[in-house]
Amino acid sequence: MRAAAREFYPQLRGPDLEEHLELRDVPYEHEALDVLRRDRWRSRDRPARERLRVKTVLLPEAPSIAGLTRTLQLLRRHLPELVAMDGSTHRDLQSMQSLLETGRPGDEALGPG
Repeated sequence: MRAAAREFYPQLRGPDLEEHLELRDVPYEHEALDVLRRDRWRSRDRPARERLRVKTVLLPEAPSIAGLTRTLQLLRRHLPELVAMDGSTHRDLQSMQSLLETGRPGDEALGPG
C-alpha cells in the first residue's frame, strides 16, 4: 500500500497531501466540509507545500431501492475517477434524485467536470 502511494504521489513528501472523500446525504455536512477546506487553505499554520483535496458526493436522501441501486451503480463506475482526480470537486446526486428513481442518469452525474 505504501509503495502504491509513493508511486502515485512521487513529488510529495511527508504530510504535504491530505485527501478527503465524503459520501453524505445531508447538504449541511457538505457545506461544513467546504468551510473547513477554505479555513485550512487560509490558515497561517498551513505549510506552503500542503495540498488539500476535498471530494464530496451528495447522495439522495431516503432513496427507493431502485434509486439506491442506480446510485451505487454510478458510484461503482466512477469512484476510481474521483479518487484519482487531482483536485477538489463536489458532485450533487440529490438534484438528480427523480432521475435516479425513474431512469438511468447519464455518466455526467459523477464523471469529469
